[in-house]
Formats: sequence, C-alpha cells, structure tokens
Amino acid sequence: MGVPKPGVVLKSGLTMVEHVALALGMFVERIVLVGRSEMAPSFPLQVDLLPDRERGAGPLAAIETLLASGIGQRYLIAACDQPLLRSQVLIPLLEMPDDAIGVLATDEGERLDPFPSIWPAAALDAVREYRAAGGRSVRDFLVTQSTVTRSVPSNLAACVNDFNTMEELLAWGLVAEKDGASAQTLTVAGEQNDGALCV
Repeated sequence: MGVPKPGVVLKSGLTMVEHVALALGMFVERIVLVGRSEMAPSFPLQVDLLPDRERGAGPLAAIETLLASGIGQRYLIAACDQPLLRSQVLIPLLEMPDDAIGVLATDEGERLDPFPSIWPAAALDAVREYRAAGGRSVRDFLVTQSTVTRSVPSNLAACVNDFNTMEELLAWGLVAEKDGASAQTLTVAGEQNDGALCV
C-alpha cells in the first residue's frame, strides 16, 4: 500500500484505524491498539497502545498479546483495515455469552471475516496451544473452537470487509486518487499488517 494500513487516510479525513476506533468506542470503556506506536489514532479519543510481543507474527499473535494483557475479561476485536465497519454490526457480538468466542455470519449462514469478533480472556490457553503447534491463521483457529455465531443482515455484510490493497480502497471509493495517479502507481507491495487490532 505504500503506508501501513492503519494510517491510510479515507475520504472522510479519518485514517482507517481512527474509523474503526470510533465504531468500537460506542460500546467499550477502553480502546486498546495492539501493534506499533505509529498506528495510534491522532484524534482525541483515549487509545492505549499494547506493543506486539512478536512483531510480524500476524493477527493471532496480536490476539494472544491482548488476551495475556489482563486488561479485561472480554474483548471486542476489530481489524485496523475495516474502513466500512459500522457500530450496528457490533451489537450482535455484545449479546454473546461472556465465556464464548463470538463471530458473525450473514442471515443466510455465510460466515464473515473473523473480525469483528468477541473473545473471552479464557481463550488465551487455546490460542497459545494452537500457536505453539505452528498455527497462525485466525480463521483456522476458530474452526478448532466451539464458537457462537450471530447473524447480521446480508446487506450489512460488506461492513466487515477488510482491505489489503490501495486498488480495493479506490474501487470502493474510500480513498481519493492523488494528483491523477492511478491505482497501479499508488500500490507498493511488501508492507504487511503486524496484526494491529483495535479492541
């Protein structure tokens, strides 16, 4: 992308991570960003930074860092690259049992991206065991767990899309082209998200 995903500025003027933090902020007492300090939102919303224990190890490692932090007993988690996230999509997750990992699906049963989701601190041991066995994928980890699924209307499914390239953001009209540059020239390969999550 040329810049770390959390810092991509949307047409709204917010960065992607700021947009996600605002959506979460309606429902949580504390927002924690797991990742690098340069990803922290610049607007005046209280956001705590929790450095990744294993930089570059991906989102499941970031979840492990968060669950091990002792900050809370339950965590509403979203990815920093979900610029369409809306607060109404989060409501079904808040209705989950306190001891369950909760995920979303469409009302037709199609499982959505692993984020947003809600995780109990008690899932830490299972995450550690899975990672110790070489597992890295959040999706694959969730398949091994007994999760609770809540549905959202299919017309809101796009609200949980994550965006990995500038081309995707441009195609959805989320960012402006700079000085007439094409999507091709805006893309720089190689910058990978280090599992930054807003919680």
